[in-house]
Amino acid sequence: MVLMFTDLVGSVSLKRRLGAEEYARKLRHHDELFHQALAQVPHGRVLNDTGDGFLAGCDSPSDGIQVALAFQAALRSEAWGPHPFRARVGLHVGQVAEIEEGLGGGGARSKIVGLAADLAARVMSLGDGDQILMTRPIFDDARQYVREHPVGPDGARPELEWMAHGQYEMYGVDDPVDVFEVGAKGFAKLEAPTDSEKARRVVSREEAELLGWRPAAGLEIPRRPGWIIEWKLGEGGFGDVWLAKNERTDERRVFKFCFDVDKLRSLKREMTMFRLIRRALGDRPDIARLHEVQLDSPPFF
Repeated sequence: MVLMFTDLVGSVSLKRRLGAEEYARKLRHHDELFHQALAQVPHGRVLNDTGDGFLAGCDSPSDGIQVALAFQAALRSEAWGPHPFRARVGLHVGQVAEIEEGLGGGGARSKIVGLAADLAARVMSLGDGDQILMTRPIFDDARQYVREHPVGPDGARPELEWMAHGQYEMYGVDDPVDVFEVGAKGFAKLEAPTDSEKARRVVSREEAELLGWRPAAGLEIPRRPGWIIEWKLGEGGFGDVWLAKNERTDERRVFKFCFDVDKLRSLKREMTMFRLIRRALGDRPDIARLHEVQLDSPPFF
């Protein structure tokens, strides 16, 4: 199941500033906005109301991302006054068990248990307001299909940005977890979460230089005006392979991106070998035509 945890950021401060009655009234509207966003995808459902947020489930990573984006857009468009309501969202996909709470009688509720739910909660807890964080399975799947930000209640459709923040060691999780983010450019935080008592970023300086922007369907390639990514073709020995189209000329090219320090060294060696082969054998149909290489600054391709 695709699991999504949401949490209202700064809820304790909001309760103190607004008072219990006003806070409850605005929280009810916050809840309504989430249910409206969740209703936009088939089979989306609330699994648990956590008080200041929700645990929800849906069928696909792209559905989860669409709900999260629509929910945050709805929160941003509301006239909350001097104390706006902002939420953080964490997504993960994995196997869970669903059991009934309560002993006998009617009205028993479902309870979700499993490590996947724990990890979704851990990822969510890293975030700040207007931040949608996720694990690699969600990121790799959703960015192939979510081509644009949903239209908000104000009619605006901001540009999407997909980011890689690197690995985090999390309390209660054996192995480091790759953390990614998607959000509306100009609104979302789109920054690596800071360390806390329960999570610590483990990224070398070399690795940090390769983090940040990631390709996704519908995005323009940085510093290559007019080249719009269409879809993912697969993964090669050095990274993601995507098809892109020039919106002015309709020409299509394949971009092979590299975001790994060790693989980048190998890619540079491959480029040298490629040039030697072309120089010796010339232009041949069994050798791919290489139009451009970008190895000076990320994104490398």
